[in-house]
Amino acid sequence: MSTEKKFKTALDETRLLMLGSQIFFGFQFNGIFQTAFDTVSATAKTLDAAGLLLMTLTIGLLIGPSARHRLANRGTLDSGLFRTTAVFAGLALLPFSLSFAIDVYIVMARLLGETAGWAIAAFCWVTALIFWYGLEFLSRDKALVKTAMARELRKQVSISVRIEQMLTEARVVLPGAQALLAFQLLAMLTQAFDRLPRQSQLLHAVALGAIAITVILLIAPAAFHRIAFNGTDSERFYDIGSRLVTVALFPLALGMALDVYVAAAKLLGDAMMARAAGLGIFVLLLGLWYAYPLFLRRFEPHKTA
Repeated sequence: MSTEKKFKTALDETRLLMLGSQIFFGFQFNGIFQTAFDTVSATAKTLDAAGLLLMTLTIGLLIGPSARHRLANRGTLDSGLFRTTAVFAGLALLPFSLSFAIDVYIVMARLLGETAGWAIAAFCWVTALIFWYGLEFLSRDKALVKTAMARELRKQVSISVRIEQMLTEARVVLPGAQALLAFQLLAMLTQAFDRLPRQSQLLHAVALGAIAITVILLIAPAAFHRIAFNGTDSERFYDIGSRLVTVALFPLALGMALDVYVAAAKLLGDAMMARAAGLGIFVLLLGLWYAYPLFLRRFEPHKTA
């Protein structure tokens, strides 16, 4: 399999988890505004806040390799990018599995009781770990991995391939961002939202606007390609599209961080902890999507083979 094909496959595999992660993030946020959520235990509310943070971490890790590809590698492919993609995707499955198990516990505990909720959530978590980590490590071909990594040198790819990869990276984020935007809109139509402090309502409105900007920016490259460039591939279009996808991550980070604050403030009833959670998420996402790739770009100068 060619280097370009392998990276495209890696992006497609990331898309499988990315959409689910952002939908779960939206569910966890939207769920706190449902009438029945007020009946769950204090433990469930605290766990929901933890699940929201874990799912945000998952999203940050899944987008990280694409940000490195654009900012640090500048469209080239090398073994470092493949390692980053594999490691980040592997790491992302752990917080995803924990957050998923928390969601299962919350709904099952309400339906069947605490004991059954814990048991079913634990079963789901262990099963996920077996199928996402255990079986894979048992089936791993170490000789094949070493051979593949040895061949993955830095490679300059054609403009058409780079454009395809850039558009795929936009598609990694876009469907989930659209789903998250829908959950944000639904939350504003609930009675629980009306009871939030005015500050939280306004911050959620800002978060909604930020996610809307993300969606607009992520759709823009396709519009540019079709209208301005008549579907042809060029370096100018790649530069425009790459910048749009890169810039789109900033309002996404802002919107998610603000909604984490709103959710944490409602769930925990502690404004200080909510601020710390929101700020921490914002710094974490900016670190994964901007600081980390720019650090590599500075200390690992761009070279072509």
